[in-house]
Amino acid sequence: MMCAPGAARARVDSPPADPVIVAAGDVAGKGNGDSATAKLLDRLAPSAVLSLGDSVAPRGTAREFKSYYRTTWGRHKRTTHPVTGDRDYRTRGARGYFGYFGAAAGARGRGYYSFDLRGWHLVALNSNCREVGGCGAGSAQERWLRADLAANPSACTLAYWHHPRFTSGSSSGGKTAVAPLWRALYDAGADVVLNAHSRSYERFALQDPGGRADGSHGIREFVVGTGGHRLSRFGRSRPNSEVRHARTHGVLKLALGPGRYSWRFVPRTGKSFRDQGSGSCHPPKPASATPAPTSTLLTPALAGPPIPGGSASAPIATATPIPTSAPVVAIAGDIAGGDAGSNDEATAKVVESINPTLTLTAGDNAYPDGTLANYMEDGSYNDTWGRFKANTRPVAGNHEYHVSEAAGYFDYFNGVGNQTGPAGERGKGYYSFDLGAWHVVALNSNVSMSTGSTQEQWLRRDLTANPGCTLAYWHHPRFTSAAQHSK
Repeated sequence: MMCAPGAARARVDSPPADPVIVAAGDVAGKGNGDSATAKLLDRLAPSAVLSLGDSVAPRGTAREFKSYYRTTWGRHKRTTHPVTGDRDYRTRGARGYFGYFGAAAGARGRGYYSFDLRGWHLVALNSNCREVGGCGAGSAQERWLRADLAANPSACTLAYWHHPRFTSGSSSGGKTAVAPLWRALYDAGADVVLNAHSRSYERFALQDPGGRADGSHGIREFVVGTGGHRLSRFGRSRPNSEVRHARTHGVLKLALGPGRYSWRFVPRTGKSFRDQGSGSCHPPKPASATPAPTSTLLTPALAGPPIPGGSASAPIATATPIPTSAPVVAIAGDIAGGDAGSNDEATAKVVESINPTLTLTAGDNAYPDGTLANYMEDGSYNDTWGRFKANTRPVAGNHEYHVSEAAGYFDYFNGVGNQTGPAGERGKGYYSFDLGAWHVVALNSNVSMSTGSTQEQWLRRDLTANPGCTLAYWHHPRFTSAAQHSK
């Protein structure tokens, strides 16, 4: 059919292209590869740039941002949505970071915020937990995150912060302190998490907060610490790690479409490493259709097999599932170093598998004498249970008091010379806190607990002020079959 002269042609508009974001962390500094990765940003011209922390090294000062970041990735400052790294806090309060990025970095003292990009909801978090009042369940940041996710039930959600929950790039295997943030994202049906800190590239399969494969509701994590800083080697490969590469600087390009996303690692000019693929967003988990994973609480039954060498019956431990929406704690004492042998690494792995909200240590944490050196020596507490330090609430044992006033214990948990901190006030070592609906009381069985003592009077006042479900813990048991340790 011929068109008549002057007939109007129908106009067919092409659908808008999917927005593109480009992300990497560990970016700028003297003699780094930041200039090469900045040229990738120039070429890709993304809708948004995500700087995944440690934007400048070594200390995140205003001078370093001006000298190194501004002249490279700073060319895209207008479209950059950053998060803080640990190097940023080497300057008090991350002043260089907040001063450079301004309002784009979120409120000073918090550094977490969210925004929308077409049909996607993006959440920037702060994994420098100690600097922002914690990342644990019930912390200000975790409560904000859950409220933000509830208020923005987007079909597709991407979250990003600096320290990865899972990584093959360090001996610790990831930062357990951020596990409650991962849990909140998982509960809300989030799809993608981006991190850095490990100076390498790694992609994980879909997994749940415990690091178990979950093809239905899992989150895909990318570690992109390839923005310019010197690259580092991998340690032991983590479960569900699908791709690992630590020899090429580059950036991750993500196209965020309706209900879908695609990724491509773009290397600096002259390098050939590639990783690309695509995925689909999933809706929030329906509570009635998909039971939450459970942890196990051991409770005694009324009868059991005979105790070897005795005439009484031992209770049988029966498993009672508790939903992971409830807070979970893991606790043990007599943990690491010296007389403790080498089992502390094995029990640390058990804690990792439980993925608790908080870890409670019941004293004698570092043998033989609880000195700061005992805590820090190779293979002792800091290398094993120290992986959970940010989410640990400790009490002291008698071995801690082999040092005058348990100085090594308080120096390790509170910081050298600090009067107060996670271990309570020096000279006291007892304190309390709330966890969900529970009130938790940490006591010190190395200082007087007698009627009328300062600790006993404090305890009675604390319990009166906090009625309800209560858990208390300290080192020396009131009742035990090991009579030499009863108190």
